[in-house]
Amino acid sequence: FLYVGVIGKHKNVLGLLEAWAMAAPRVPALDLVLAGPFEPEIARARAFVAEAGLGERVRFLGAVGQGDDALVHLYNAALGLVFPTLYEGWCAPPLEAMACGAPVLASDIPSVREVVEEAGALLPPEDEEAWALAMVRLAEDGAWRADLAERGLRHVKKHSWEGAARNLRRVLSLVQGAGA
Repeated sequence: FLYVGVIGKHKNVLGLLEAWAMAAPRVPALDLVLAGPFEPEIARARAFVAEAGLGERVRFLGAVGQGDDALVHLYNAALGLVFPTLYEGWCAPPLEAMACGAPVLASDIPSVREVVEEAGALLPPEDEEAWALAMVRLAEDGAWRADLAERGLRHVKKHSWEGAARNLRRVLSLVQGAGA
């Protein structure tokens, strides 16, 4: 499993680690990889991993550059993206994962729901048991995993530069018309 984002409190990394502690025994061949800049929450996250005995099953990579395709390789290698954020503005990792064919498990909060829509599995961010069950299901249920991956690939096509330009032109036309 792959998490992409800062290791910050608002990203719910400790909740993800608690869910992973529940799921890991049921999926012994898998690890959790966290890619993102370290913030003060990293100390608490590492302490939790040590206390839970997950040191061999959790990897903290730190910041991963996008210029050398390292992040793309991580998405391509992942069984799925886990994105348990508590609050968010625009969030790119779910779309990036979908573009690489990785299924997405994400927080069911308004900003993430708007980005992910029906293309991923949306979960209550603070329900660690639900996250654990979803991770186990993603690992064990190949049909569900394939369905999420396919829905993600279809969904990400809606988010193109051409579409963004069309929307910007539409907004500018509305603003221009309102000022007349």
